[in-house]
Amino acid sequence: MPSQTPVAAGYRDIGNTTTMGYVPILYPKQLRRNFYASSVVAAITNTDYEGELKKMGDQLTIRTTPTITIRNGSKGQTPVFEQPVSAPVTMVIDKYKYWAFVTDTLDDVQTDIKDYKTKWTADAAEKMKEAIDTDVLGGVIAGCSSSNRGASAGAKSGNINLGSAAGTGLSLSTTNVINNIVKFGQVLDEQNIPSEGRYLVLPPWCFSLIQSSDLKNASITGDTQSILRGNGRVGMIARFEVYMSNLLTTVSDSADATCTYVLFGIKDGISFAAQVDENDTMKNPNGWGFLHKGRMVYGYEEVQPSAFGVAVVKESA
Repeated sequence: MPSQTPVAAGYRDIGNTTTMGYVPILYPKQLRRNFYASSVVAAITNTDYEGELKKMGDQLTIRTTPTITIRNGSKGQTPVFEQPVSAPVTMVIDKYKYWAFVTDTLDDVQTDIKDYKTKWTADAAEKMKEAIDTDVLGGVIAGCSSSNRGASAGAKSGNINLGSAAGTGLSLSTTNVINNIVKFGQVLDEQNIPSEGRYLVLPPWCFSLIQSSDLKNASITGDTQSILRGNGRVGMIARFEVYMSNLLTTVSDSADATCTYVLFGIKDGISFAAQVDENDTMKNPNGWGFLHKGRMVYGYEEVQPSAFGVAVVKESA
């Protein structure tokens, strides 16, 4: 094989690996760093039932509080006694993801990167987080209340546009992004959702709109400094703790525009449980070396559909 440096015809090529090989090919000991998407599932879900599911079983029936009817009455009236009932919610552990790779003891001796197995395992763990985030962020979309999604959202008003994949996505720009975030809050307000602990997950392009908007007043964010701080944290906006994720689900609307499903709400809305989270290394029974593997067995459920919402948004042209 000729060397990488161009050599004129008829001139000796000392870098030719077949005839001379005088120019070595160098391999740095530092592996190229992989970059990973930020995980947000822990910030937007609760793990209230994880302890129960870790003990045994693959599903959990969550009992709910019934809604008591309030009636008009009058003096001397015989009260109408109802028999309150409520439908339980079932949370199932039905997700299984794993990684596995093999290493050879001969490679351990010959390589100059002695910690390569640690680096590979760390990479697998980060990729596992990405896979689970992608699954959860996309899987809960259809589970929110019908009043917390669509072009006519709002349990009371019914006139809040959150966009629709079947119709058109909600166009966001630097001039309207904050106003629409305020509307997301109204959707939760109309469901009597507490202001404390609210979250909003946005794609990077929407984060850019916010940074380019006229959001100069620190009081809007709930912080003591302007949102334009450049350290990657969005902070508080309209009672929401805002997170950025590159793993949100995308879809094309009726206008063939690429839209992103953004999630907002409080942790009570979605419950997550990891029943098995383990890594293991064992001798390879069929060779010289080791088998490395890891798995996550988990489940999630929209336990309070009114406590979170979904908007289908796109960047304004």
